Amino acid sequence: MGKTFNPRFPKLFALAAAALLWPPGGVPAPRAAGRLFAAEAESLSELERAFLGPPTKVTEGMVRAGEGYFAPDVRHICYQAVPEGYPFYQIFVQPFDAVDPRPAPPRRISTGRGRTTCSWFSPDGTRLLFASSHLDPHLDRTEADARARAEEDARTGRRRRYQWDFDPHMDLFTSRLDGSDLQQLTDSPGYDAECSWSPDGMSLLFVSDRDGDPGHAGREPRTDRHPALPVHLAAARHLP
Repeated sequence: MGKTFNPRFPKLFALAAAALLWPPGGVPAPRAAGRLFAAEAESLSELERAFLGPPTKVTEGMVRAGEGYFAPDVRHICYQAVPEGYPFYQIFVQPFDAVDPRPAPPRRISTGRGRTTCSWFSPDGTRLLFASSHLDPHLDRTEADARARAEEDARTGRRRRYQWDFDPHMDLFTSRLDGSDLQQLTDSPGYDAECSWSPDGMSLLFVSDRDGDPGHAGREPRTDRHPALPVHLAAARHLP
């Protein structure tokens, strides 16, 4: 089972012009300042051209990069990217200059192994929330299978349609922006990912297929231990 995307979008990770982020009063627009845009420059529609400036590339050196977000102070961005030499997405944070946006050296936040996705800054900007499968008990085999498939595709010239795997070992984690103090927040069997914090930092909202349906999002208030939860609610431990 997997989710599919337009394969053009991961090729170029870009953001809209700074004019979109700051209205005339100088205060960041609430929603625009929380999200980056991935697009090829020539793909802007007539409606987009009316409201967006030309996209500006802000990452480089990755096989593909995407799903990026601004920190609350708009001085950093987080995103997922496939680095050279490894088959799965990892989570990165890098500095961002809204006046002169350009690629900057990224810092890997995830462990460097397993599938990862969906990073999100905490409301105070001090921590990062993301999903990772690095605790997969069969990770060596998972990586070997992915590498073997990539080698076979390279040998035969096959180009597969982009597909996202709902890894059953995916759980939620949080860490500081340098990757330290990694804390696991969920540990139920099944795919837990695609996560975000509530504005007050007291709850999480994320997708889980622990009931067999990845279309159900789970949310849980701040707690110290896993409680017994209804089937459509996913548990979160104490949030620092």
